[in-house]
Amino acid sequence: EVVPIETESEDLVVRQIQRRAKGCLGYVVGSRDAQAAVVVDATRQTDQFKVATQDAGLSISRVLDTHVHADHISGSPTLADEVGVPYHIGEQAGERGVEYDYEPLSHGDVIEVGDVEIEALHTPGHTSEMLNYLVDGEFLLTGDTLFVDAVGRTELQFGEADAARGAGLLYDSLHETVLDRPDDTTILPGHVTVTSDGRYENGAPGDPIQTRLGQLRDELDLLGLDREAFIERLTENAPEKPPNYETVIAINTGRATVADEGEATELELGPNNCAA
Repeated sequence: EVVPIETESEDLVVRQIQRRAKGCLGYVVGSRDAQAAVVVDATRQTDQFKVATQDAGLSISRVLDTHVHADHISGSPTLADEVGVPYHIGEQAGERGVEYDYEPLSHGDVIEVGDVEIEALHTPGHTSEMLNYLVDGEFLLTGDTLFVDAVGRTELQFGEADAARGAGLLYDSLHETVLDRPDDTTILPGHVTVTSDGRYENGAPGDPIQTRLGQLRDELDLLGLDREAFIERLTENAPEKPPNYETVIAINTGRATVADEGEATELELGPNNCAA
């Protein structure tokens, strides 16, 4: 589903692209006046993002990933190559061995699409290179840092032995960067939890998956824990890992390839399981 997100500015365009079976949420963010947009966290169904952008009267000028995904095959590098535009990911991606051509983004870097400003915020925890994208001070695209009902897990990259370090990084990112934003900031996450029978845990397909930061601050108990309790909660209650996550990470860093559509589908079977 392609879901329009209501914005305060008449110039700003935001579309949430929902891949229902996996609960993946990607975005088209652009400027009506500039007739241009960036795509954030494209899935491998790249044509869906091209059509959504075109239907909004825009053209793709850049493609961004929030991080190296572990639950699904990213379409962002492919999409950037298909339309001939730069591909961006956090500068720490080099430490993870990302082999795709990319233009790194650092904390505080700003991408301008006409008068729309998209600021990169380094929020390590779920992964070391994780970026959140602040759009015109109104929306925060949080990737797998913060969901509408949970926070991101930390041991997929850091492993069981070092999961506590990842949890500590996530706590600091949440409390020093994300929760520092005003309560009326709209959170647009990178996933929604999908139940075993295909329902959304929160919201419904075709409806915007979003919430206000102030609401999360009040209702999500993980955000009220102190650092020690937060780390303990994340490291002692990790859910089942996404299937084939190590292979998916290898593909998303460019160190492995997918033979065909059938293999890609098989690798992506099962829930996303990126939340803690």
